[in-house]
Amino acid sequence: MHAQQQSRTTLYLDVKDSNNTNATSASCATGCTNSLNNTNWGFPLTLSGTVYSDEGVTALTSKTVRVAINGTDDTSTTSHASTGAYSLSVPASSGDVLTLYIEDETQDGVTVTITAGSAMSNMDIYQDHLIVRHDNSGSLTNTNLNTAAVSAETDISNIYAVASSNLTVASGKELFIPTSHTFAPGGDVTTPTFDLRGTYTHSTETVTISTAYQQSAGTFSSSSGTVDINGNFTLTGGTHNATSGTFTVSGDWSNTGTFTNNSGTVTFDGTSDQTITTAGQAFNALTFNNTGSSGSDDLIISGTLDVDGTLTITDGDLDVSTNDPNVNLAADATIGASGTIDNASYSGTWTFDGTGTDTLTDNTTSGTNFRAVTVDGTSSKILQFSSGANTPTITFTTLTIAADDTVSLNGENTTITTLVNNNALTLIGSETVAITTMDADSGTVTYVGTGTYTQLAAGDAYYHLTLNGSGGSWTQDAALDVNGNLTIIAGTLATGNNAITLAGNWTNDGIFTAGTGIVTLDGAGSQTINDSNAFYSLSISATSARTISFESAATQTIAANGTLTLTGQSGNLLTLAPLTAVTAWNLVVPSSATQALSYVSVSYSDASGGVGIDCQSNCTNGGNTTNWQFTTPSVTFSADAQTAAEAVGSITITATLSASSLLATSLPYTLSGLATEGSDYTITTSPITIAAGTTTGTITITLTDDTSVESDETIIVTMGTPTNAAQGVTTVHTATITSEDVAVIVTESNTGSSGSSGGGGGEDPLNKEETSNPTVVISGKIAKSGSHIKASVGETVRIRTKPVDPSRLQSVMIKVMGKTTNLKFETGSENNITYGTTLFFERKGTYPYTIYANYGSIVRYVKGVFVVTEEKIAETQEIETSISSPVRTSGRLLPQRLVLEEQEMIVPAEGETIDNVLEQEFPQSLQDELNVPNAHTEQKSQGISRAFFAVSFWLRSGVSDTLSYLSLKASTLLSHSPALPDHLKNHRYETVAIRVASVNDKPLVGVSVTLFSEPKTATTDDRGVAIFHDVHAGQHTLKVAVNDFTSRQKLFLDKDADEVVVSVQAQLRDGVSIYWVLIYVVAALIGGAVGMRILILRRSVI
Repeated sequence: MHAQQQSRTTLYLDVKDSNNTNATSASCATGCTNSLNNTNWGFPLTLSGTVYSDEGVTALTSKTVRVAINGTDDTSTTSHASTGAYSLSVPASSGDVLTLYIEDETQDGVTVTITAGSAMSNMDIYQDHLIVRHDNSGSLTNTNLNTAAVSAETDISNIYAVASSNLTVASGKELFIPTSHTFAPGGDVTTPTFDLRGTYTHSTETVTISTAYQQSAGTFSSSSGTVDINGNFTLTGGTHNATSGTFTVSGDWSNTGTFTNNSGTVTFDGTSDQTITTAGQAFNALTFNNTGSSGSDDLIISGTLDVDGTLTITDGDLDVSTNDPNVNLAADATIGASGTIDNASYSGTWTFDGTGTDTLTDNTTSGTNFRAVTVDGTSSKILQFSSGANTPTITFTTLTIAADDTVSLNGENTTITTLVNNNALTLIGSETVAITTMDADSGTVTYVGTGTYTQLAAGDAYYHLTLNGSGGSWTQDAALDVNGNLTIIAGTLATGNNAITLAGNWTNDGIFTAGTGIVTLDGAGSQTINDSNAFYSLSISATSARTISFESAATQTIAANGTLTLTGQSGNLLTLAPLTAVTAWNLVVPSSATQALSYVSVSYSDASGGVGIDCQSNCTNGGNTTNWQFTTPSVTFSADAQTAAEAVGSITITATLSASSLLATSLPYTLSGLATEGSDYTITTSPITIAAGTTTGTITITLTDDTSVESDETIIVTMGTPTNAAQGVTTVHTATITSEDVAVIVTESNTGSSGSSGGGGGEDPLNKEETSNPTVVISGKIAKSGSHIKASVGETVRIRTKPVDPSRLQSVMIKVMGKTTNLKFETGSENNITYGTTLFFERKGTYPYTIYANYGSIVRYVKGVFVVTEEKIAETQEIETSISSPVRTSGRLLPQRLVLEEQEMIVPAEGETIDNVLEQEFPQSLQDELNVPNAHTEQKSQGISRAFFAVSFWLRSGVSDTLSYLSLKASTLLSHSPALPDHLKNHRYETVAIRVASVNDKPLVGVSVTLFSEPKTATTDDRGVAIFHDVHAGQHTLKVAVNDFTSRQKLFLDKDADEVVVSVQAQLRDGVSIYWVLIYVVAALIGGAVGMRILILRRSVI
């Protein structure tokens, strides 16, 4: 029921500029015209629209539509039976609040507007909707809605109610703001559903939406009020300007329109899974606090999650695996103790952008794996880590730090698979850090702790490394490799005796403890060493030209026993220069340190605080250097020889530098010669040292003055390779020790009765033994058998014998020792015998001479008598050789003519025979090949005090012509042999074989052997044998070329000799000779030479 308002009626008027001052409006409903600017007049107003059961699709037909003006019912009409359209004419003025609603039907729907005083169309009514309009270019408010509500009209209160300026839309109903209309409630709004297509102006009030918010157009313009959506937020069009206050959503978020985040916080606080579709549009602050049960608390992100403020995961599981979105964070990010991030299959990237210092906090117990994270602020940004009380490990598969940004681990345990550091990573040093792949070509890692740390937590490979912790101390636990700069701003770096390799600059404003670690500068270009530093060892090298700059006036010190290595290459010098021009840098190297410098250019360097710097190897003095040695002096012996008697006591050898050196010179040497160290002399231990700043050093030889009878002996001092100097001209010094001692040793040898003179056939006297008592008289002193008498120079040694039977052969052996040339032996004729020889004198008889020799002695036949010499022949000894007497050979007397320049035979060692030795030297197979006859040995024991051997030769008979002798004097061989007689010229030899071997009997292969006169040349095979064929008899010159020396030997090949043993002498340096002989090795290795032994075997062709 509606009460009818009583009013006055005015008809058919045209009203303009009229102000009705009556309490009630002047109604001019019939035939009146409103010409405007009228106040309190009621002109007829036409309202038209359609009634729908939904939002403009399905018409509600035959429904009563009532209009109320300013909360008072007015006329009504019925919607069209088929279209649902209606039309009303009402007496409403501009500014009136009009309420159109479905009256007394089972359906409810309300539309509220403010009229502009003219006809209004499209005044549609939607079932279960409160449509809020404003048709007078303003905003509808809650106050207007309160006016619009007809008192006690349940058709309206079933849709909404206003109380205390707060709007409440009834349950199951919807607040609808159509396009081009504005709602500014001015109070709280509570509605199940909010459908915005026009404009909603939100101030400080609270908007509570229990079911859904949807916006397809228009603008949600917010201030600081609260928006609480206990359902879904759907933005498909228009612009939603978020509140700066609290904005909570418990359902899904779907944004395909425009979302402006303002400065508030959006909180997702659902109790089941929520899907957040962002369209890549940023939130300001974002909180996830989904309290659903595990598995139903996912916050599924679709599209880039961009948060300009803080991100807080208080509870719930942030799911970035499902849709793989990128996450952009501009401020702090916190994962609460109940929060998790599902990124098991995530391949996107978390990017911390923005500016300033932000904190990534992980309050979980097990720690969070953020996968790929990039820190890239719009300007310089610092991201620091925090973990609260749980101290979990924060994990990254890839952590990328942009060019002007910093990541601070801040004491948090961190695992990084790959670090891409384009600026700075800082840490305290106490963290547990595992970085699988460290960025070694960019970025700085800085330690800022103030405690003591036993390792560099981030590993041992860096690009730039900085220590900047006041009071902090870091000790390496492994070798450190820095591909950029190493900077100690504050704190201590200790090597822990590990190495440091540095490719960039070195700066030390803190403390560096070198231990025994070596610092190596291995950069490809220029490097700088700043500040003063104490290194244990420092190594700098250059494969291409580069410069190392040292801070001017600073001091670089090498530790005792350390090493300084500075090396360039030919054409690529390593340049050492001051950082500030013309101001020197200092270098201190102790004497116990090792230096290795080459191809270095040095300028403005003062090394006077230590020993001189050895830069002699291809170095360049760039000027203004102190205590640097750039030139290499030479060192030489002051003389090459000297002679002193052993009674002198000592002799001195002086080594002299060509110029004074800043460096101590170490001069090693080796010893050789005939004298024996220890028994004949003692000498200064090698090496000797020439002190820095001096030019000479000495070797002192202390001589032993003994009573032994011995020949002159030599001490040969050979200079080795000096340190800090080069070898000069004289590098070998020969010191000769002389002795005046002379002795005679008498040994008797008795033979049996004499037989017939001449040829063989008589009784062999060697088979009989008889004792006689020969004596030797030296200046009245009688020497009996086996005695040793010392004789003076010039004394005569007279031999007297007292044979038992004058017809029996008797021999006396006398050996003369000592340096003398004029001891005389009276043997019926006068003979001058040189020292070192043994004379065998046989009293009478025509039987062959018998040779007695000690083991290992050399047997010679000199001027009709056999002589046994020592193993060496004095350099000045002269021996004349010829044989004209018959020689006993294996029980036969054969006419013998053996012509040799010099004949030598080594007596076998005790227990050996010539056959044994020959078989060792030349296997039977070789003997058979060359048709060599066997040799024989007969051992005799005649009651002599020592065992001797009788040596026989197998020789063929020869001619009796007298030939001249060969003289061997000093180290030169002179031949006076005549031309080959005519009767020998036609004799030629089928085979001549020459074997060449070293003194240890190793065959020398590939040696060139030449027989001159034809000439013929052959090369030794793998047996060391050179074979010649068709060689004529007579005089030859034998030339053997071994390595870098050549030996020549005169050789006469008699046509009847089957075997010739030849001694070859090779002249080596400094006049030292060496002899080689076949059958048994006694030739010593002197002066480092290699000896050879030569055998000539041939078969004569007659």
